[in-house]
Amino acid sequence: MLHRIIQRPLNTVFDKLYARRAAKFPINPDGVLRVRHPALILISVFISALVGTLLTALIVYMVLHPNTTQTPQQSLSILGSFILCVVIFYGLAVWAYLNYRNIYVETARDYVEQRNAFGRVTRIYYSEVSAYSYWYEYNNKMLTLFSSDGRQVSFRPKIYRGERVLAVWRLGCIVPAGLTRETAAISTLSKLRQQTVSPKKPSGMSIRSVRTC
Repeated sequence: MLHRIIQRPLNTVFDKLYARRAAKFPINPDGVLRVRHPALILISVFISALVGTLLTALIVYMVLHPNTTQTPQQSLSILGSFILCVVIFYGLAVWAYLNYRNIYVETARDYVEQRNAFGRVTRIYYSEVSAYSYWYEYNNKMLTLFSSDGRQVSFRPKIYRGERVLAVWRLGCIVPAGLTRETAAISTLSKLRQQTVSPKKPSGMSIRSVRTC
């Protein structure tokens, strides 16, 4: 219960910051929008690298100034524990940096593309989308698009402009009678922005099949 009380306001604050940041990314004349991973993760890179460096300095000090009251086995055990911590913290720093450097979500008029932390790119054309899921827990929301051949892209809508993904996809596949594409886009975006998940509802996943073009 306590972590929920703490997590909800934190998520709300970060979601607002992420949404403001995502809104600054421009859409090029071809209709392509690429949103990169938030730079806030660089704080994790700095903290993890700093802790790893301090532990490394402590290990060097322990090697140069051994504790004579400890047996060799005890000294090796302590050194091994510190070395493991150094590897973990430097690993976290590298992982966070790869997330910042590589991850992005790109949407266009006919596809959505995602690159993961290891540089692998997955592109799904809207005509290939067979279903999508909208997973939520507290204020965290995750949108996943599934292709007919098993590929998928998954990301948090507020960080990567997920409402545009749904709007562009619906616009390309389903245009209501009597509306132009531009009018349908405005209508869809307006509805998507108004859609919220009640905090009283339990967490879960909603998977919906969709019509393809």
